[in-house]
Formats: sequence, structure tokens, C-alpha cells
Amino acid sequence: MIEIAKVNSLFIQNCGSCVLSSYAIVSNYFTNLPIEQFFEDYCRHFGLSFNTWQEAELAYAQHFDQEWRRRACRGYEVILDLHQNSTQHVFEQSRKIFLGHFYLDSTVVVSELENQLRNEESFLNITYEPGVNYHSITIFYDGINFRYRDTNNRSIGTIGLLTQIGRLRDSILYASKR
Repeated sequence: MIEIAKVNSLFIQNCGSCVLSSYAIVSNYFTNLPIEQFFEDYCRHFGLSFNTWQEAELAYAQHFDQEWRRRACRGYEVILDLHQNSTQHVFEQSRKIFLGHFYLDSTVVVSELENQLRNEESFLNITYEPGVNYHSITIFYDGINFRYRDTNNRSIGTIGLLTQIGRLRDSILYASKR
């Protein structure tokens, strides 16, 4: 179960940065590290230049799409690789506190994911199709409802079941090691 008051509801992404933004929302909950620092450390990991965190977010967005295509994998797999292997501070601190498990097709494990969210201190970053594009949001359970945090805006919404989000795709379940 997640304490809703500890979930950052203020950060808004400035460009197509939803995958790393969603990861940063999760990590911020567990580590209190500033969300902006995740874009900077992503850029440091890949040797991308930036002067401000906003420039780092833009550099990330431009680089990330190329990176998952180059690796022939899903974007969440790139983020999971950073979580497990990067020597940058935010990723090192995050992996000390929580684990990630990638699911290629969330539709076949919806019940399992919902149960894990209900029973563990965990978050689910999930890709869905809100229209013609893909988008990543963060799902958690607050002890009463499933909630979602969309970094396109400053709010935390409520959903009944994961299937109500839309057409589900890949996901990562992040669970506390505590």
C-alpha cells in the first residue's frame, strides 16, 4: 500500500519524457530524490550535454526514442537496465530500495499486477494507448482505490481496475525491498 500524500503530484513533464518521468515519480516516493535529477543523471550516463534540468529533459526525450529502437527493445527495458546497472547517483540509490520486474504484455497478468499492488508497497509503470500514440503512467494502490499519476498534469486520479485505463501494453512493477 502506498501513502498518497507522499506521491509527487506537482511535477509536469515538458516534452515526451513520460517513461523516465514515471520512473522518477516512483523513485522520488522511495528516495526523496528530486525528479529533475533523473533527467540529469540519464544524460550523464549517456554522455549527453545539458546546462539545466529542462535541457536534460529535452536531451533525454530526443535520445531515449533512438536508444530503445537501437537496442530493439521496449523503453521500459532501457529504464530497467539503468535501474539495475547505471553508476549514476539516482539509479544507484533507487536500486538499493526497490526492485523492478518487466512485463512485455500486461494484459495477460492484470490480476497478478492488481494483487501485487494491493498487497505490496509497489508501483506499476504501464504503457497504454490513449489514442494513436503510447503513454506511460504510474499506478498504485492507497489501501482503498487504485490511483494513477500522469505526469502530463498535476493530479492523482482514481480508477477501479487496470483495464479501465485503455489498451494496455508493457509495464514494470516496482516493489520495495523493505
